Formats: sequence, C-alpha cells, structure tokens
Amino acid sequence: MKTIALDDLIFEPDINFRSSLDETTVERYRESVDSLPPLVVVNVPDQGYVVADGFHRGAALRLEDRTQVQCKVTEGSIYDARMISATANAKHGKPLKTAERDKAILWMVEGGMTHQAVANAIGIGRTAVMAALRRSGVPPNPERSELIREGLSKLDMSRDDIPSEKDRPAP
Repeated sequence: MKTIALDDLIFEPDINFRSSLDETTVERYRESVDSLPPLVVVNVPDQGYVVADGFHRGAALRLEDRTQVQCKVTEGSIYDARMISATANAKHGKPLKTAERDKAILWMVEGGMTHQAVANAIGIGRTAVMAALRRSGVPPNPERSELIREGLSKLDMSRDDIPSEKDRPAP
C-alpha cells in the first residue's frame, strides 16, 4: 500500500471500459470516502501511476478535495492496467453495463485470450462471452469450426454423433 498524491495519478480514459462515470455512484462514494478500498494503480515505466481500478472513487475523492489517496501499486504496462480494469468490477463496485462488458470481452479476445480464459477473468460463463462477441458483430471462429469438421470427418462422424451433456452417463 502506498499513499500517492491524487494529482500524480493518471486517470487515462482509454484504460476504463465505462462509457462514463455514474454520478449516483460517485455521490454514494463521497458519503463513505474514508472507508473506500484503495485505488489500484499500475506504475508504468516512463509514464507514472496509471489508475486501473477506482475511477469512481477517484472522482469522489476529488469532489471531497482530498489530495492524497491510498493505492495498491503494481509494476507493469498499459496492457496490465487495462486488464485489471476489464476484470475489476466482476468482484466489486458498480457492475459494467452490458455494452461496457462487451467492449472489455472483445478487447480481451482480440488480445488472444480464449473464450474460457475471458469467462474466468470476468466471472461469467463461456456462453456469455460468445453472446457478447455476437452482439459485437464478431463472427464465430471459422478456422476452429473447420478444424472440428475436419477432425470429425477423419473419424467418420458428424456433430450429431457427439452425445450431449444430458445423454452422457454420470461418472
């Protein structure tokens, strides 16, 4: 934990997946500013302390004319800050709206994460990840679908030959 001047923190809008701050949440945080959890910041070389989690708390602290803030500091990159931001509200604070969560999911998948890894990071199911990608206009992975078709044809099978979960015997 480290105390950092609020003016030394970088509140980079591109790190935050939210479309805007929610004023109701900021006002609620103002009422309990002394008991809020620390901001999570990433100390990025040649840039400084980039806020990854705590945009609403930071706004509340500014409105309360606070000059210092407790921060949990990690060393890393802008990518690390964005990853923390993408996953932070799965555990606390104001949940991301559907469009905001979809934006985070798309960013994570485009960065190379598997659907299951994204689901685990955000705390949702894999089908929710796929639904978010569909809403974002991302087509299913044709390469993977082709590999599945090729693998099944080599086994002289089709998808219809694969038992569903309900048809599988209990272990």
